[in-house]
Amino acid sequence: MYSSLENLFSNDSILEEGDDAYAETMSSTELLSRKQQDNLTLDCAYILRQRGTLNRHIEAFNAYTADHETTGESLGFSFGRFVAKDSSSIVEVRNDGSRKDEPDGSGWSITRTRESDDGSVLIGADAVLSKQTNTLLPPPLGPNDVASIETLNCEGGTTYEIISLKDERGFVVTDSSGSLYLPLDAVMSRIDDYKNIDAALSAVYAKPEVSRICR
Repeated sequence: MYSSLENLFSNDSILEEGDDAYAETMSSTELLSRKQQDNLTLDCAYILRQRGTLNRHIEAFNAYTADHETTGESLGFSFGRFVAKDSSSIVEVRNDGSRKDEPDGSGWSITRTRESDDGSVLIGADAVLSKQTNTLLPPPLGPNDVASIETLNCEGGTTYEIISLKDERGFVVTDSSGSLYLPLDAVMSRIDDYKNIDAALSAVYAKPEVSRICR
């Protein structure tokens, strides 16, 4: 399990091939170092901003949630929303505290978005058929930065791993198709950083004296 997840936490898009500073700081018994997590979040924000499709997924998710709250359907405790950089897909993981340990997965729910062939955003729940809590080996055989991993096997054929990181670093999610989902709030914060940088640069280049120099 540990070795099979390691490939998901690689970052080869905006970081140069020779930039392995984060790898040098990562302990051999860590699954996802803090620096690596930060780099992956930056990378995800950069790519999603270039794609320009994330807002449509967020709008679809908000509308879906509002509709279920209106009908009085219990949504349970949310682990948060997570986004995949390769597809803009958003996944939300929830559970019912009183039934979260049931092996049939009845206390858990997965809701996700995806894009159809015509580019529209589809959203729905993927029913959980079974759940296992992975028993992790202690370091150095197991990762020392992971508190727990919940495995959810869903009706649609996808298996999700909800990985709880230690030191108040929250959660990340992987699925059996090879996608890594990072916390949406953290990615949106980085996207805002990119927007602020662009706005600041635009303001500088708009100044007449700078414009003349650049000609």
